[in-house]
Amino acid sequence: GGSEPSRRLSGTPCPRLPGRIRIHCSTAMARGLRLGGVAILALFAGCSALSPVTRVVELLQGISKQIEKEHKAEEDLYETFVCWAKSIISQKTESNAAAKSRIDTLETYVKDLMAGRIELTTERADLEKEIE
Repeated sequence: GGSEPSRRLSGTPCPRLPGRIRIHCSTAMARGLRLGGVAILALFAGCSALSPVTRVVELLQGISKQIEKEHKAEEDLYETFVCWAKSIISQKTESNAAAKSRIDTLETYVKDLMAGRIELTTERADLEKEIE
């Protein structure tokens, strides 16, 4: 009837149709189902789909969110690495200082051995006792 055209003209026009044709997508799809028209269904099949620009914008927004998520993960990984590196550098610095001190002590010990200030055996002391 008379109220049917106003129902079809209400709502958002189908983006796939030229500007002068303003048929509501869901009404046209329902009418196409009643008529059994394959051509009408094919024409209105994409009416509820997003426009290409909207899809690109949503894709870019999704990529942006993914990049932010990956950036945060890499930032956390970097901070963990920096903390680990500082710890290892500190440990190695202490270890190297201890090793340097040990080297100095051993060099002094070797020099004392070579000069005869330190003896490894009691052989000399025993021989001196025998002589007396």
